[in-house]
Amino acid sequence: MLAYQGALAAGPTIPKPYYELSEPELSARLAAIRREPLRRRLDMVSAGFLGAPYKIHPLGEGPDARFDRGPLHDFQAFDCTTYIEQVMALAIEPRLPAALGILRKIRYRNGTARYGERNHFPEADWIPNNIRAGFLIDVTARLAGPATREATKTISKRRWYAGKTEQDLHGFEKAPPSDIDSKLAALRALGQDIPDGPASLPYLPLSRFAALESLIPSGTIANLVREDDPNAPTLVTHQGFLIRKDGALYFRHASERLGRVVDEKAGAYFASYAKSRRKLLGINLLEVARGPSSRSPGVGAAP
Repeated sequence: MLAYQGALAAGPTIPKPYYELSEPELSARLAAIRREPLRRRLDMVSAGFLGAPYKIHPLGEGPDARFDRGPLHDFQAFDCTTYIEQVMALAIEPRLPAALGILRKIRYRNGTARYGERNHFPEADWIPNNIRAGFLIDVTARLAGPATREATKTISKRRWYAGKTEQDLHGFEKAPPSDIDSKLAALRALGQDIPDGPASLPYLPLSRFAALESLIPSGTIANLVREDDPNAPTLVTHQGFLIRKDGALYFRHASERLGRVVDEKAGAYFASYAKSRRKLLGINLLEVARGPSSRSPGVGAAP
């Protein structure tokens, strides 16, 4: 009787968030959601990481990589893009080994973990390459209708690579200076033959968001599209999921400002950019799709 009363006093056991689980524990939790619809899985997986720490550039190409020796996956800490990528992979394929293959296909143009193949630029790489791979569908025009606008920018990968510094080399803290100099020169050289080129992205104007937000399905990815700045490498500066809960639409994202993965009321969050030096034009909207068959990942790792 005393043991029973003690259990009642302790209250129900609260499941650990996903980011506190070991990978075997995470696999077991994911097994319980395999039969849920994809949008429901996106909601459940993304919620499982609420509270996870923010970490800038947490992933790389593995321990033998040429330039970035960060791990190929890390479910304990995220930046905005790695949060999106890893939630997508786990929701599309809840079986963990297969999910890691999906993750490489999402992060890299051909599924091979090489720095030069990574989808670095949202509007020039990450979005179009994942649309071609079948993991994303751009639904901006479908949802925004005649309110849809288009942002354009000349992307200079050559200039982006040329501006790389020692801080962009990860995992070489004990390397001699001569090795660092050599690797940095090789990293900068990756872009020397890449011509500048235009990129465009449809967006729902911020001024029309309140009127149309009820049309946006839960689980949609929102890419924040800013006005063009010749000194900035991209138009898209942040990403997150739009999630419906408690009758409202939330922006679920890995927040550098707050230092963790959080939910914020979407309308209020986007309105907070009103005083930004670089104007927030609106949001590009993407639906997550199942992609190619996950039974044959067809991926490999290369330095």
